[in-house]
Amino acid sequence: MADMAAGKYPAGSYSLAQAGPWVSITQTIGTSALYNPFKTTTPELASLITEVQNGGQKSNELAKQVNTYVTENAWFAPIGRLDQMYYTGKNVTVKPQAQQAVPSIYNYEPAK
Repeated sequence: MADMAAGKYPAGSYSLAQAGPWVSITQTIGTSALYNPFKTTTPELASLITEVQNGGQKSNELAKQVNTYVTENAWFAPIGRLDQMYYTGKNVTVKPQAQQAVPSIYNYEPAK
């Protein structure tokens, strides 16, 4: 991980948690992001990130523009992404939890 963060490799493969928009930006896209070791950016992307950072209540909506930009400019090469996976029966209900690929055990309960 340290070598990847230092830019030793031209590309890397990793899987991150399902984070909120600002956390995702600061972890993967921003110029200080661990997963952006070459500090890659463009003036357009930097402007969009600044708008999200200063957007207050509108930040989550503004983050969609960042997502559109990095998607249209092939910023990443996604391989696959599972939503949430769990198994249950008719007597059990499950509440999926944000930022987790599998709900925590305390999110399972007897069906009502």
